[in-house]
Amino acid sequence: MGPSFAQTYFSGDYSLSQRAIVLSTLGLGARELAGYADDNNKPHNEEQFPSKRLPDRLHKLYTESSEIDQLARRLESTMLSSISTKQRAGRKIVKNDLAKVVADAFFFPLTGRFAQAA
Repeated sequence: MGPSFAQTYFSGDYSLSQRAIVLSTLGLGARELAGYADDNNKPHNEEQFPSKRLPDRLHKLYTESSEIDQLARRLESTMLSSISTKQRAGRKIVKNDLAKVVADAFFFPLTGRFAQAA
């Protein structure tokens, strides 16, 4: 929706207050994509999203620690220990997927339309 709102902002026949609402919509959309709540720049709590939680009986089944979980954790730590020591030696590059979404859906449409209007 970002490119559509950017087009609306620059090419629509709207008042100043309506254009401010469009910019507010873009800003709130970017904040939601970044995972921030509406107050105090705090990220959303995972508990707020019930769709990401299993039903209670399954949640208890998969969150309780079992012998298989402990064995899996031990195997994971021993098998990945050599990899983790190599990664500590070099810089670890973190891919920023949010920046790509914000750039394509918010930043570039707004700056492109601004350049066309100027």
